[in-house]
Amino acid sequence: MAKSKAQVAWLVLMNELKIPTHVHRPFWQALSQRYREKSRYYHRLKHLGQFLDHLEALRKTLPGCSISPALKLAVFYHDIVYDARRNDNEMLSWQMAEEFLKAAGLMERYGAQVRCLILATASHKKALLEPECGLSQAELDLFLDCDLLILASRPRAYKLYCRQIRKEYAHYEPAVFNAGRKAFLESFSQAERIYRSEAVHHLYHDATRQNLLSELKELAP
Repeated sequence: MAKSKAQVAWLVLMNELKIPTHVHRPFWQALSQRYREKSRYYHRLKHLGQFLDHLEALRKTLPGCSISPALKLAVFYHDIVYDARRNDNEMLSWQMAEEFLKAAGLMERYGAQVRCLILATASHKKALLEPECGLSQAELDLFLDCDLLILASRPRAYKLYCRQIRKEYAHYEPAVFNAGRKAFLESFSQAERIYRSEAVHHLYHDATRQNLLSELKELAP
């Protein structure tokens, strides 16, 4: 079976960090199994590959911002626990990341950064940079923006994403799902800024707002 883009990126990162195969292999197997859960339709390995692509593509547009191993590690673990019925996915995801960081001897070097990045995804708009995180504002902003860039995709890809999200929340009745989805969409579409990074805002704000407004029209009673 051909390796996914996410798996190739994982292996490259493990090589860069000099993590022995016998250490990182079982963690990749666990990670891959999680992202292939039958209940997932969007939050799968493909999302990780796209996330990493966005980080690399946008890095050059943000002066002084580099893609550190901490950002890449946070990408792999930020959605490793994804249960649409829970409200503690981010904390549980961090705990699984912590297990890997300890086993790989990376906790002291990257633990604080990875923890802050993963927990920040619980509330993209309200996430604040804490001094103890050891991150720059540019790194935090870029990470959070790239996680949301599916919202700026072309109409066909955006509609596919919408169908995938609906399947992940299939346990909700249509009226309940629509109300929650509308609240999410409106919180972004009505904001003066959707993205935190100036470059991402400039490149993707208009396309994102158009997608959000189009979906809102479809959800209207």
